[in-house]
Parts: sequence; C-alpha cells; structure tokens
Amino acid sequence: MITSDIIKTLLNLYGNVVNDVSNDSNEKLIQLLEEQLAQSNKRNEELLKQIESLSQQVRYLIKLLYGSKSEKSKYQAPDGQCSLFDDDSFFNEPEYLNAIVLLVSALAMAKENKGKKAA
Repeated sequence: MITSDIIKTLLNLYGNVVNDVSNDSNEKLIQLLEEQLAQSNKRNEELLKQIESLSQQVRYLIKLLYGSKSEKSKYQAPDGQCSLFDDDSFFNEPEYLNAIVLLVSALAMAKENKGKKAA
C-alpha cells in the first residue's frame, strides 16, 4: 500500500525534475535570445556603416551637382575627347594674342564712335 509519505516523496521528486527541466529550458532560451541579440547588434553596426558610406556618397554627388563651378573642369576629359584650346599651341603664340588685343581695341573704339555719332 502507498503511504502518504511515499506520495509526498514522489511529488517532491517530480517537482524537482520539473523545476530542473524548466530551469534548463529557461537557460537555453536565455542563451538563444542572447545569441540573437548579439547577431542583431552586429547587423545593426554593419547597417550603420553602410548608411554612413552611402551618406558620404550622396553628399559628394550633391556637391558635384550643385557645388561651385568654374570654367576650368576639375575632371579628366573622356578618352578620345580633347580640349579645344589647351592642346593647340597656336592659341598661345604672341601673334595670335596680339591679334586678339587689336580686335578688342578696334571693337571698343567702334563702340565709342557709335556713341558719339548718336549724341
């Protein structure tokens, strides 16, 4: 016959087994969640680096598109395309430059004479 002491002992043993299984499950669950958190944190860091890189690219491209510009290009001409004036020594010769100065002077004097005739 099963006595109440045996039943109590069996219930205590069953409770201890259930608690041990529950504690092991909780520890495994905590370990799994910590691993997932570490992976998520690593992925977040990678994404933040990617965002920073893309932001720098956008800033650079916006600067190229809307930044200050000048007549002189900061960029290399594509292959097969050359400058109109830099490569031709004719435009750097003194005779050419003198001809330009004379032409500009003649145009200025013509403009002055036109203004005096109208008055």
